[in-house]
Amino acid sequence: MIVRTIGAIAALALTGPVLADLHHDQVDQTGWYYLTNVDAARVGELLDEGNRLVDLEIQQADPIRFNVVAVPDSGAYATGWWWYHDATATQVDALLAQNDARLIDLEPYQSPSGQRFAVVMKPAGGVDEVAETDWVTGLTFNGVVDWVADNPGRRIHDIETYETLAGGIRYA
Repeated sequence: MIVRTIGAIAALALTGPVLADLHHDQVDQTGWYYLTNVDAARVGELLDEGNRLVDLEIQQADPIRFNVVAVPDSGAYATGWWWYHDATATQVDALLAQNDARLIDLEPYQSPSGQRFAVVMKPAGGVDEVAETDWVTGLTFNGVVDWVADNPGRRIHDIETYETLAGGIRYA
């Protein structure tokens, strides 16, 4: 698997120039929080204190537990944003359209109800607008390589591996 990961990184490095993304390229100093193995209620408490998520990982799918990174939703880091979990792919698409948003983090996982996603979104427009965004899931390693080759002016913002029920590794 390490060889495949190195190959994917090399393939990504060979793409053409892309525009900066303020979400990842912000350099103003700020406080931050890192919570591990917390439930959605604890994440909600952190957010109610005036913070916003910048990274989300699934610690455990059933019952759902998260690892999260958050920054204060103020100053240079203030923005509109949303987070959801236990969403199907169809629901993620609907939420992106409803919020006129783009994904900044995508976490696929198997729940007792089937394939689900936890996501963090930001507005599609505004100061850190990105010209084109989309998301794909279910790609094989070769599918990722093909996507990179077919999209030379774009970059992968977030990539996640996950196991399918059939036992195969896929990428989202």
